[in-house]
Amino acid sequence: MIIPFVGNEAMLIEALRRGEVIAVPTDTVYGLCCSVFCDSAIERIYNIKHRPASQPVAIVVANISDIYNYVDITKLPARASFIFEQFLPGPLTVLLESNGGIKSEHVVHDGKIAFRVVDVYPLSWIMKRVDYPLVLTSANVHGADNCFTAEQVLSQLGEEVKYIIKAREVERCFNDESTIIHFDGDGVVIDREGVVSKEDFISQDIDVIS
Repeated sequence: MIIPFVGNEAMLIEALRRGEVIAVPTDTVYGLCCSVFCDSAIERIYNIKHRPASQPVAIVVANISDIYNYVDITKLPARASFIFEQFLPGPLTVLLESNGGIKSEHVVHDGKIAFRVVDVYPLSWIMKRVDYPLVLTSANVHGADNCFTAEQVLSQLGEEVKYIIKAREVERCFNDESTIIHFDGDGVVIDREGVVSKEDFISQDIDVIS
């Protein structure tokens, strides 16, 4: 069901702690999220989306500094922190080597985790009040159109999602998917080009490796 965020904040935080799945607007498209440490909730997201088990999901953390709690810092390239500072928070997903702190096979794939940092309300408000990362993936049926409004999520996913957050319009909604990258040395490889373009990296003197 669609509910307003204002007036339901505490209830939604508690729902996440109980292992519920909620739909929330992000800086790109509407997303489904749940606790990264609740395997049953993650399985529910896969069932809701009819997502192949072979395709991992990203996680969102509150701040850039939180990334370091879950990655193998010995394998971070020298320019990783510079790239984080240039593009995060923002519509960028970064694949990084896990340190083993997160166990879900739906999140950790080939030893890597896909990280996002989002600074738009209400997701940023939620992230500052939970003490764990959230799984974050687009709120749509696998292969279907992305959703940009609560009404579109309800139309596509129906009552499969208990709470669909209706918030004020996201001011920095880019109406496109995040760009996905991984590191190759001190350069980056673009796995999926979205809001952040190849030219955006080049403009910051970051090597883009084909």
